[in-house]
Amino acid sequence: MITIAAGIIMLGILVFVHELGHFAVAKFCGVKVLKFSLGFGPRLVSRQWGETEYMICAIPLGGYVQMLGEGVGEQGEEAEADPEEEHRSFAKKSTPRRMAIVAAGPIMNLILPFMILPIAYLVGINLPAYLEDPPCVGYVIPESEAAEAGFRQGDCIFNISGMDVPTWTDTGAALVNSAGEPIVFTLDRDDGIEALTIGPENGALEGLQSIGLLPDQEAVIGALAPNMSAIEAGIKEGDRILSIGEYTITS
Repeated sequence: MITIAAGIIMLGILVFVHELGHFAVAKFCGVKVLKFSLGFGPRLVSRQWGETEYMICAIPLGGYVQMLGEGVGEQGEEAEADPEEEHRSFAKKSTPRRMAIVAAGPIMNLILPFMILPIAYLVGINLPAYLEDPPCVGYVIPESEAAEAGFRQGDCIFNISGMDVPTWTDTGAALVNSAGEPIVFTLDRDDGIEALTIGPENGALEGLQSIGLLPDQEAVIGALAPNMSAIEAGIKEGDRILSIGEYTITS
C-alpha cells in the first residue's frame, strides 16, 4: 500500500512539473489557459482562480492544460472565437510559439532531475555508521561460507584479493573485482596475520553479509516503534542489550 501511494505521489510530481511547463510558457506567450488539471475523470477538487480553473481529478494517471483554441469542444480550434480574445487563442499563435508551448512540458521533466539531485546531495540519506568503519567481524553466521573458511568474531579484514579495504564500503568493490575467482581475505587476528580463502562458487557479490560476516555493532537501541511491547516493557532509546534469555549478546 505504501509503495502504491509513493508511486502515485511521484507520478503526481512528474505530471505537475510537466503541465506547469505547458502552463507557464502558454501564459508567457499570451495564450488563455482555461483549465489546469492533475488527473483525469471526475473532478475531486476544483477552484476558479482568475481565468483558469484548477482541478484535481479522480484518476491520477496524468493531467492536462486546456488552452483557448486547442483541441475540440466549444472552445477548441474549430470553435468561433470571441473577437476580443481571438489573439489569445493557441490556434492563432505563430508556429514557433506553439512549438515552444508543446515542448515546454518535456523540457521541464528533463530539467527536474538537475533541480532535485543537488538538493538530495545536500540533504543526504541515512546510512549505517559501520559502513565507514574498518571491516571487523562482529558475528559469523554458523554453517555459512565464512564459518567454513575459518572466520572468527573479532577478525579485521584489511585486504581482499590484493585490494586494500579500509572500510566496509570498500569491501563491495573488492568483492566485485574477485567475481568468479577464489577470494583471498587477509585479516588481522589477535594471534597475527591470517589469510583465508573462499572458493569461486560463492555469494560474495551481494556483500560480506551474504557469505556470513556481520559487522561489529553494539546492540544499542536506536529507535522504538510506537505502540509496541518494547515501550510497555520500559525499553528506552540508547539502551544496550547485553543478553536475551540465556544468550549473551555482543552485536
